[in-house]
Amino acid sequence: MLFFNLIIPKSRKLEVVQYICAMTFAQRLTRYLVGMIIGLVVVAMMFPNRDWLNWTPQSRMMQDIREFDMLISPDAQCSMDCAEVSAEHLQIARQEGKVNFEQSKPQGSPKIYLLEYGNVGYTLALSDSIFTLQQVQRSSHSCTCP
Repeated sequence: MLFFNLIIPKSRKLEVVQYICAMTFAQRLTRYLVGMIIGLVVVAMMFPNRDWLNWTPQSRMMQDIREFDMLISPDAQCSMDCAEVSAEHLQIARQEGKVNFEQSKPQGSPKIYLLEYGNVGYTLALSDSIFTLQQVQRSSHSCTCP
């Protein structure tokens, strides 16, 4: 109420209160939303380089896949050779791929994630900030590695 007293002169207080009370719900909602949009635009302009969707599980897991070290198991190397997948393709998948959470098992130990890029799926095991590539599957190839 103190703010209200500071910005509105005494002679206009009654007019302002009557105006606010006479507004319909739609008018109040419209003013609220216009103010909210103006505020969002100001915040977006103040922080232009901010990643606004980094809080989603997909974004967090992809950030971990990009930043953590990765080891390639012998079985994964065999399946990479058989499926004709290069190390460069693996690096591109780490940057641009998507984690399939439906086929992943994040509750186990180690946590297993399926990283997909194009028609290739990479099975990754996470333990202590290190990803281990366990298997590579290409939809058009079937490989039998020992």
